[in-house]
Amino acid sequence: MKSLNLTSRFLIPVGAALALVTAALVWDVTMAQTRAAEQAFQAYLTSAELHRHLAHMRLAVSLIGLAVLGAMALVITYMLHRNILRPLAALSEAITRMARGDLAVRAPVLTDDEIGELAHTFNQMGEQLQEANQAYMEMLAFVSHELRNPIASIITDARVLAGGYLGPVEPRQAQKLVRLIGNGSYLLALIREYLDLARMEGGSLAFRPRPSAFPEEVVEPALELILPQLEARGMTLERSAPEGPEVQCDPDLLKIVLVNLLGNAVKYGWEGGILRLGVERRADRLRVTVWNQGPGFSAQERPRLFRKFSRLQSPELQERKGTGVGLYTAWRLVRLHGGSMDARSEPGQWAEFSLEIPQPLPEGL
Repeated sequence: MKSLNLTSRFLIPVGAALALVTAALVWDVTMAQTRAAEQAFQAYLTSAELHRHLAHMRLAVSLIGLAVLGAMALVITYMLHRNILRPLAALSEAITRMARGDLAVRAPVLTDDEIGELAHTFNQMGEQLQEANQAYMEMLAFVSHELRNPIASIITDARVLAGGYLGPVEPRQAQKLVRLIGNGSYLLALIREYLDLARMEGGSLAFRPRPSAFPEEVVEPALELILPQLEARGMTLERSAPEGPEVQCDPDLLKIVLVNLLGNAVKYGWEGGILRLGVERRADRLRVTVWNQGPGFSAQERPRLFRKFSRLQSPELQERKGTGVGLYTAWRLVRLHGGSMDARSEPGQWAEFSLEIPQPLPEGL
């Protein structure tokens, strides 16, 4: 037992010493490896490769940030477009069309917010305006219709008297009769314009397009109505309306258009001046121009030409009688054909009004 104890006493310190030496060696090796790793890491930190990696990481982060911002911008833009811009654009278009005389237009109610409420209020206003306009047109049509026959009878009787069919007429009496006929003709033309407008606004003006011989069915009847006024003002007519293929249109409605354009050219042209009528049948459209020497109009007045009850404000034109109905009616009837009207002028020299109608007419008219 004693020898065992001695051995244990000897071996235990030796083992402990060996363990300490081993631990010291391991610690030295570990520390050496750690220092080597630290030195390698420090070298790595200063290397160009790390800078490239860091640059790539910064670029990736920037791209991710831009992508997120772009997605947020797209979402915000879509929300603005859907909830604000699109409803406002639709409302603006409806307002523009109503300002041009289309009282039947309505704005779509696309949202439940203040813009939607504004569109709803606009539609209510449009309904009230349409009802008031309808009542006005019905009254206008009734009055015009009742006046037309008596005035036509007065003109006929005055012509009979002026012609001496009921006995000799003194020169002073003849002059009065000529003035009476002129005033009666003006009132009859006025009634015709108002009746056309009332029929068009009321929807009773039927649109019946068909193949037509334009010079014979439109130009000649219109000139027959205008020639007495043109001759009375001593104006010269120059016309270019060659024969050509048939035109698809409603000849009765286009006759109203041409009478209005020619009548304005005579009314607002210079006495003794020139009036030119041109008709051109192209492959895809019909083009008609009416040109006259006269005071014309300024560029500022051009946008008002085709508005209902609108007249030009220049003093020279204000002195001449007019209703502001004829050009608006002509514009509406040309639009009914799917066509367009335009006007240009050299103030103080001439004015020209033109219309174009597609050939053949668009489907669905």
